[in-house]
Amino acid sequence: MGELKTILWKKTFSYEGLISVSGVYHAASDWLEEQMYHPYEKSHMEQTFEDGKEIVIEIFGSKELSDYAKIRWETTIKFTKLQEMVVDKDNQKVRMHKGKVVFSSDVFLETDYENSWEQKAFLYFLRTVIDRFVFKSYINRAVGRVRSQYLSFEDKVKSYLNMERFH
Repeated sequence: MGELKTILWKKTFSYEGLISVSGVYHAASDWLEEQMYHPYEKSHMEQTFEDGKEIVIEIFGSKELSDYAKIRWETTIKFTKLQEMVVDKDNQKVRMHKGKVVFSSDVFLETDYENSWEQKAFLYFLRTVIDRFVFKSYINRAVGRVRSQYLSFEDKVKSYLNMERFH
């Protein structure tokens, strides 16, 4: 198996107030789709408690940089203490939720994900040398690009959540 390098680990941000659960989900998954990460929903769990509903959604995606390296993006969206409310939006009654949402993201750089350099000891050695000296600048540029993409992801979701505040 190739190497897995952690780019971002447990980057979190949260919001509390009026929330459209489907809107938040679509804001996150649409951004991942726009950036060509091919998102899919790994899991979706809902539980109801006395103080409200809790929903946990895991969205995963990956983007191939080349036939040697790819980015793996894992985001968990956790809604807590959700209570359904009816809000007047543009003179129409709209069902929304009041509660808290926490985003947690992990981003990894995976090299040799097809295990093509793991077949023989010499190829493994050669892969290590090439990673260290040839692909180093390529990988550093990819890491910098992914970190700036995360900031864009955070801005997109926060701006969507901020717009919900005014409705």
